[in-house]
Amino acid sequence: MYIRVGRGGRIRLAGPLGCLLSAVLFTCVIGLFGGIFALVFSVMRSSDVVQQAVAVAQKDDAAVRALGEPITLGWFLSGSMSTSGSSGKASLTLPVSGPDGKGALYVNAYKDPEGWHFMTLELQVKPDGPLLDLLRE
Repeated sequence: MYIRVGRGGRIRLAGPLGCLLSAVLFTCVIGLFGGIFALVFSVMRSSDVVQQAVAVAQKDDAAVRALGEPITLGWFLSGSMSTSGSSGKASLTLPVSGPDGKGALYVNAYKDPEGWHFMTLELQVKPDGPLLDLLRE
């Protein structure tokens, strides 16, 4: 191992130790970003609006027929969610699956002092399949 001073006074580590330090630094950076990524998705997955949407799907007969039981939530949620005190809004796509298939829950909801209210809650089992309205009465 040796230290080389390059142009502009920059210090470079050369040799095996330099490679090892670069690999360790790269691994730490990847680990940090992976941890942040996992934390964000974990917080979103545990939010009230996501849990309520999945609970509706789990109790819906047509959703259970399409996906089987149990219906579970996947990891890669997409969309946006914001809350401020007792108000908020969410527009999300939630991956769900069951023993018989996979699908996506499309959620549009708002929050007021009484809690979350769904404007849209639809399940699509195939990418080009029909949307199943889980709010139908």
